[in-house]
Amino acid sequence: MDRNAYVWSKVDTKSVVWAKGEKGQGISYTWKPTMVELNLKRAATVCRWSPNGKTFAVGGGEGVVQVCYYDETGNWWVPACIEGFRSAILSISYHPSGHLLGISSADSKVRVSSCFMEEAEGDEAEQHGGPYAPVAFGETYEDFKDGRSWAHGVQFSEDGASLGWVTHDASVCVASLGAGEGKSPVAAMRHRGLPFTTLQFVGSDVLVCAGFGAAPQLYKFRSGGTWEEVGCVDGGKVLKKKKSTKGGAFAASRKMFAAAVDLGVKVDGAAAGGGGGDGSEGANLRHESAIVELRRVPGGVSSAGADGRVVLWKL
Repeated sequence: MDRNAYVWSKVDTKSVVWAKGEKGQGISYTWKPTMVELNLKRAATVCRWSPNGKTFAVGGGEGVVQVCYYDETGNWWVPACIEGFRSAILSISYHPSGHLLGISSADSKVRVSSCFMEEAEGDEAEQHGGPYAPVAFGETYEDFKDGRSWAHGVQFSEDGASLGWVTHDASVCVASLGAGEGKSPVAAMRHRGLPFTTLQFVGSDVLVCAGFGAAPQLYKFRSGGTWEEVGCVDGGKVLKKKKSTKGGAFAASRKMFAAAVDLGVKVDGAAAGGGGGDGSEGANLRHESAIVELRRVPGGVSSAGADGRVVLWKL
């Protein structure tokens, strides 16, 4: 099965995968539903397909991740559970190998777990642990918990060497996996604006983050293992951070939160959350409300907002 399929979650915690089948008598394809038993006690919160389309992972409100593979004999998708979280799963990211999962949750925990399944990959498939030695399904490679705040989004870099995540205290964290002895080193940055909820790597040295501020922010990797916030991305251009205005950080923060009361309403020529607080020149931003998703596209990223808009950003 390729990734030309989607998962529909129902209220009884069962799901249906609709997959494109053979061509019908006409031009269009036929779509066939296949049952999935997720065994979730609460609602599904996030779903991601593996890079090769052989498995998909579903996070639940009770703090578990169900990794599902297709069973041809029974013609259904069989789940296998990854546990150990105390609150809802907020984001999932597959490693480029498809054998590791980056998981973030509302208990402030970010974890890298094994999701390799012989049932899905085949008996002769070789397990790839990326920078880690392979372990059994569901076991933890590395656990990041620094108590910052709940982790909204998590994402592997395109080369699989880094793991990034964003938290509700407006922090951006990037771990260089396997770069040091013992625990992987983490570079943490604090954004001056509203918190991010989603992020996307472009290559291995560029990171785009977005969220409640309604405008994507660009970060670049610098020598010495550090990351630098470059500024706001808008209209295909990077708007550099401007110098602090009169009144200092308190006045800027007060303006930011006043604008954020009703996202999308412009204040002093800047969209709510897009200017003032983060120091970016955010007038006439393309999104008028929070950005809920970033995805990689050729030449840049795409963003989807709560305002119903989808925007392509060339980088």
